[in-house]
Amino acid sequence: MQSFEVGQQVRKLQFEITHWITDLFHEKYPQIFEQNEGLMREKCHNDMGYHLEALTGALECGSVDAFSEYARWLKELLNNKGIKIDHALLAFRFMDEFYKNHLSKDAYPLINSMLQAGIESLQDDTLYRGAWR
Repeated sequence: MQSFEVGQQVRKLQFEITHWITDLFHEKYPQIFEQNEGLMREKCHNDMGYHLEALTGALECGSVDAFSEYARWLKELLNNKGIKIDHALLAFRFMDEFYKNHLSKDAYPLINSMLQAGIESLQDDTLYRGAWR
């Protein structure tokens, strides 16, 4: 299956996956949602939007490196704000689980390879050296 076609499938599932992952975070970390559930759900939706936009863009141009670059940039952004990467890693793993159950057998391996590359980039201890630096 062509990478661009998989990207289009991912775009069609964006609403569903965003709500599914937000609900999973709510179940796993209810204490985070206690004070202001509406705001936290909005933040989760926004974060998922960024992750999905990077993923679909990488798929549509057929570049695993593009998604890895996004993950490295995300890691630096979170580190600079003093935020652990745990939730980003978990979001990528949840995304993989969702797509394993919602995409065709032909489409899933491509998504899986991109998400695994993103996870590896988040876990990589080397400093980010983006193309614009």
